Amino acid sequence: MGMIPIADDNSDLTLTPFVNYLLLAANIAVFVLLQGMGANDRFTYAFSTVPMEIVTGKDVVTPAHRVEDPVSGQSFVQPGLQPTPISVYLTLLVSMFMHGGIAHLAGNMLYLWIFGDNIENALGTGATSSSTSSAGSSLRWPTCSPRSLPTATPLCRAWGRRGRSPACSAATCSSSRAGACAC
Repeated sequence: MGMIPIADDNSDLTLTPFVNYLLLAANIAVFVLLQGMGANDRFTYAFSTVPMEIVTGKDVVTPAHRVEDPVSGQSFVQPGLQPTPISVYLTLLVSMFMHGGIAHLAGNMLYLWIFGDNIENALGTGATSSSTSSAGSSLRWPTCSPRSLPTATPLCRAWGRRGRSPACSAATCSSSRAGACAC
């Protein structure tokens, strides 16, 4: 059983959460404008973090290939990795703003909307922006280490906020009376 936050009491906020608003806008803009609502595979497969690229420091480009769904038997073409027009190391930051679909985006933005302002209020604007970028990129490092058997499979998850928000919200927002519903 999971919990879905539905509201929180922000009566004790002492600042306007500009970083939180900027993160919400950036995530939505990247998904709508650059990822084409999830339809722009070329962008997604060019800017996703690829463990093999991070370990070797070299861009990996692969051809598209046909894949068969083992359950339905349907066959489809899976795009290959595209050339990365920036340093492969910058994909650690860029891919934090990428999402796999509308449900992924909606879930992450819901948690960011509910808990992000409380975290920014507790840490301050400067600390929030630096901790978000450092946490988001550093949480990808375990999958990119030489010991983790680096693969050419792209990681396009928003681990920075999703992996961080529930833990931080439990630690910093326990007194802010966040409401949630179980599902």
